[in-house]
Amino acid sequence: MPQSHAAAPGDSKGTDPAPFPNLTRPTTELAQNGPKMAENGTKKTKIEKEYHFKLTAVAYNEAALDLPLFRASVNHLDTQLAQTEDWFMALANLFLKVPKKIEEFSSVYTILDYLVPSFLQDSLVDQEYCLATLYESRKTLKSLWATAFSVFKINVSTLENRKVEFALRVARYRRLKRRFLACQEKYDLYHEIHMGTPKYKDARLFYEDSLQLAQVRREYVLLSLELVCETQRLVHNINKTILALNELFWKIKIENLGGGLLDQAQLDDVWLLVRRVRAWHDACEGANTNLAAEMKQARQGVEKEAASIEPLLPQDFRPDFINSRVLDDINEPAAEKYGYLCMKTFSEKSLKPVWIKRWAFVQNGVLGFLVLSPSLESVQETDKIGVLLCNVKYAPNEDRHFCFEIKTIDTTITLQAETLHELKLWLKVFENARTRIIDETHEMHALLDVASSRYPPTISEFLAATNTPTDREITSKRTFNSVGHMVTSKKLSRHLEQNEAFFQKYIFDSIGRIHLPVVTSATRSALIAASLADAPAFPTALEANIAGLVNLALTSMGPRKGPFLVEDLQPAQTKQVGGGIIYPHNFPNAWIAKDLQMRALFGATVGPNEYCLVSYNCLLSPNESQELRATHFVTQINLYSYIHTLGFVSMAKVPLNKFVEATCVSSKRQDIVRLILVHGQLVMKLFLDNGMLVERKLNFLFENLASDLPMGTVDTVSQILAIEEKFAQDEKAAKAKPTLTGSPTHFEYVNAGTKSQALESLNFENKLPKLAIRTVNLPAKAVFHVLCGSESAILNALNAMVEVQSSERSLWRKSPNESDYLIRDNVSVFRLPTGQSGKLCVKQEIEIHAENEFYSIKVTKLALKVTCGPRLLFVTRVTIQRLEAERCAVKIYGEPVISGTPFYTSVTQRLCRVFLKGFTRHVFKEIDVSTNIIGSKGKILKAVYFYGKILVAHDPYEPLVMDPVPVGRITLFKMSLQLMAADAVRGLTAWCFVVVNAVKYVLRQVSLHAGLFGVIALLMLSNIYLSGLSARNYWLSRQSGMLAKELLTTEPVTIQRAIYSRDVQDLINDKIALSEGSACFQVFKNESVVLNYYKYTGWNGLFQQPVSPKRQDLRDKLHAIARERNDLLVSLKMLNHLEEEEAKAEWQYWLLNELATCSQIVGQTFSTQESSELNSTMEVLGKYCDSCSRELAGVSGIF
Repeated sequence: MPQSHAAAPGDSKGTDPAPFPNLTRPTTELAQNGPKMAENGTKKTKIEKEYHFKLTAVAYNEAALDLPLFRASVNHLDTQLAQTEDWFMALANLFLKVPKKIEEFSSVYTILDYLVPSFLQDSLVDQEYCLATLYESRKTLKSLWATAFSVFKINVSTLENRKVEFALRVARYRRLKRRFLACQEKYDLYHEIHMGTPKYKDARLFYEDSLQLAQVRREYVLLSLELVCETQRLVHNINKTILALNELFWKIKIENLGGGLLDQAQLDDVWLLVRRVRAWHDACEGANTNLAAEMKQARQGVEKEAASIEPLLPQDFRPDFINSRVLDDINEPAAEKYGYLCMKTFSEKSLKPVWIKRWAFVQNGVLGFLVLSPSLESVQETDKIGVLLCNVKYAPNEDRHFCFEIKTIDTTITLQAETLHELKLWLKVFENARTRIIDETHEMHALLDVASSRYPPTISEFLAATNTPTDREITSKRTFNSVGHMVTSKKLSRHLEQNEAFFQKYIFDSIGRIHLPVVTSATRSALIAASLADAPAFPTALEANIAGLVNLALTSMGPRKGPFLVEDLQPAQTKQVGGGIIYPHNFPNAWIAKDLQMRALFGATVGPNEYCLVSYNCLLSPNESQELRATHFVTQINLYSYIHTLGFVSMAKVPLNKFVEATCVSSKRQDIVRLILVHGQLVMKLFLDNGMLVERKLNFLFENLASDLPMGTVDTVSQILAIEEKFAQDEKAAKAKPTLTGSPTHFEYVNAGTKSQALESLNFENKLPKLAIRTVNLPAKAVFHVLCGSESAILNALNAMVEVQSSERSLWRKSPNESDYLIRDNVSVFRLPTGQSGKLCVKQEIEIHAENEFYSIKVTKLALKVTCGPRLLFVTRVTIQRLEAERCAVKIYGEPVISGTPFYTSVTQRLCRVFLKGFTRHVFKEIDVSTNIIGSKGKILKAVYFYGKILVAHDPYEPLVMDPVPVGRITLFKMSLQLMAADAVRGLTAWCFVVVNAVKYVLRQVSLHAGLFGVIALLMLSNIYLSGLSARNYWLSRQSGMLAKELLTTEPVTIQRAIYSRDVQDLINDKIALSEGSACFQVFKNESVVLNYYKYTGWNGLFQQPVSPKRQDLRDKLHAIARERNDLLVSLKMLNHLEEEEAKAEWQYWLLNELATCSQIVGQTFSTQESSELNSTMEVLGKYCDSCSRELAGVSGIF
């Protein structure tokens, strides 16, 4: 059998998934492709990385777990549906009778025809005045009667159709409800029989019974979920019908009353309200359609997950297998659990024990029970017992399966779990809770007092009225806590009686105007009880009747308590609502209902001194694909978001310091408000609340929280009331002021005020030379916080060449001489490029502080002491002046102050100016970075968020005295040269950027026509170039053709080859010369034609001069001898070649004959009988024939 639903799905407090678990969007990027289902069946919608709207399926979880609240809400819905049906049918029937009554009454006004009878024209009545008055009166009265009857004109057919649709929808719901009740009765019977089965029954039979129970439970859960969906469709249809009829009614009336019978402005306001409500309904319908599609996907995923749950086995139902080892064999880290148990009690008429079904929970160190009221339409509670007062152990002596006992000092409670796994879970959760609370190092140790006490129901009207002995033992109106103080239940009815007039006027009609996931008969009382009871740290019946037995949406927010930063109010600043909550004395009574709603929904997450200052209903768009119906409650420091759409609930708490701006765009059908966060934005659609007023209030709260001296609660309330009053006056003036087409509407006339503080602040003395000026796209106040905020260290740097390793951010302190003069001394640890380290004292002084107009900050740095040289002191002043369009001008002045000899002073001053330029560039660079970080929305508040407020300490200012860091002259000179080189490189880079940007600018400015003309010009130039190239190639090819033709037609020239021999040179050298060193022989060698034929280099000179005939004859003879030698050598080679060919031919012919003989011998051998001698002979013959074949192949290759 499937395990019982011990906890809501999606938590670690149970193991069973419900059919519709918590839906949340994955935290990956706000889901650009739409919501995707996570593995745990959740879906998150994102507004920022740290904050999400996690949708929890409250209505579906209540139905899937069959909680008492679900049954109470279903029973209460029956009562409400019957009353609503009777009201609607009676109202419809009454309106259907109106036309008939109008026809009957219309005969009365025929008397107007007799107001001016014809005989009056001849009577004594004055014809010029009196008779004319009668005629006009008759005409006007007829018009009034006609207009009055048209007001009650009703479209009977439309009303009849709506009436039939309403009846059909109700009938459909009731058919499903009858099926649901029959299945519920069957399930209760099966569950009672199964739980009452003795444990000595055969385990296999008990297992078969559990399977039947599981089948009935599945059918019941599906009908429960279907009933929830049908309830939502029924409610949607009822609202749609009422809104459609209301819109139709007013549309007819406005068309007939537009002639001035009633105030046109009032009619316009009513019609605007009707249209906005209609727009809200259409927007909700579209949003619900999108969410319904996601629900189908979620259901499929959950069904697959449920199918994978490991089933129980028959041996799990054998009691003899249960021992301490088995009970401890579970890995459950949770210290909270909730689910159904059977509780043992007794009847007054019988001593036989009676087991009744109870919803139990262990949470935040207490054990409690929640039950249905006797009317079955609300939830009640018992006492909350601390787990340290409970002794929990397994009860093996009971006749039923899986029982355990909880013993306290005066009570013993016997409970029964449904399965062995559930039994082990309950025992383990009790053990975990006790262990962690006792452990001083664990965070749950803070619940030690809670876990050591017993608490009665907070409100006596929600005390469990079940009349059983065990229920009476665990339910009381007063108890004592761990320190002996009495804790009593408060009586809500007495509180209401004492303040009846107040609650009747401000609370009763407004407290219920909130869209809750489940509604019982005690929901309104639970909301009102928030004014009387403090929010406890554990579930109560108050919370159960509002947000469910287990507020899963609130649990998903994380820790329910945290640091609260709102200061306590003084007794003189407060007022008390009856005997309940204390409010500021100027807190409007009309706001209390919304504040009670906030406290009832968010419980202990609301700080003790937080009050709802702004509230509005909206359609929230946390991403592009979803719109969720939401209510926002805004306090001094937090925004509490409550979302409920189609049974899905989300609760989120976002600090106001995460918001930077609220903007609104208004239209006739809706107001779109955008809440700009530090990262991202939140888009909302407002229909009934004025978006422009909400924008003003939120911006004031954002700016107040970000200011250096935030207002207190009382002043904040007064300021919001002033904003409301001013807005009402502006609207009234806008309606009363006629629109003159002849005069511009953008002129505004105001009273002349005093001289601006910014103009007065400009008259300060500034003797420092100007270093640089730049216009920044940030407001003056934003730049002021960037430079002087508590998280900023920009002004502590010296320049880019000096590395600041760490920098102190001290608090500002008031100057002892001037009240508005703020000073702080920061210490920065720096490192020079040479490796030398030291500490730098930076004195910052806020000289002028004109709010968002003008600022002057003086920065003094006692930095360096040159060895055997001057002492360096850098003084700079940064001024911030407001400009138009949220811009400002930042000017930096400065000069080095050098103490020493005049020579050193003049030289060092030039070097130190380079340092000041580096500091200027550093400041402007950081301002540019901050401009990119801050962006274009909410600039001032983002600057405060990122760079901190101006924190001023109360203690007086004491100057910080530090010795300057010694530095060598060479080091100072090197640093100056490096800075100069960096400046040169930076200047060159800047010029390169200028050129590149100029080219880009020219390209961007070139129009399409200019670009086409440029292309045409380039094509013309390319054509000219290609034409010239083609002409050149043509003439080159023509010349080549002519040369080729000439070569073809010219007779060829035969060149005879001549071969020269070097033997004659050797002959002359060896035999002709008598002496090698003869001088005449050396001259001969240089001029001889025979000896220098190859290496003679004076041919050009010879050819240029006349050649002697003798020498020419000698050359001709040598050439003739060389030609004859060539002919002889050719003849010799031909003879040698012929002789070689004859030898090769003979060799080839002989090989062919031998191979033919081999073939003939082999053929004859195959025809004879084989023998050993023949084999050996053939082997020798084969080798011989193979050698002949190889030789023949070689000869053929040669040929």
